[in-house]
Amino acid sequence: MSNLNQKCFSHDDMVSISENNRVVDIPFSELMERYCDGYDSYGKEHPDYFYVNWHTSNEELFIHSIVDTEDNILWEDHDKDWSSNDENLLSNLLMWGELEETFI
Repeated sequence: MSNLNQKCFSHDDMVSISENNRVVDIPFSELMERYCDGYDSYGKEHPDYFYVNWHTSNEELFIHSIVDTEDNILWEDHDKDWSSNDENLLSNLLMWGELEETFI
């Protein structure tokens, strides 16, 4: 795997999602609440920032993980069967998250 890139999202940064055949904007923290399995049991207030770690391989973009400001893993790529929430989280981030607009 090549080096990971990282994009930072504030908890209140607006991100687009596809919902009911239309595109709507929601805060990043709501995206996590809706589609990140286990996030509701995170047990803390929303982190101030979320970091989406990603890389490219053969010109395809892959999301490796989503972590909080303390490097707690909130979502991580896994080989097991993906849930519909995994699919929704990643497809919305890949489509609307503008991950390649990363500033290092």
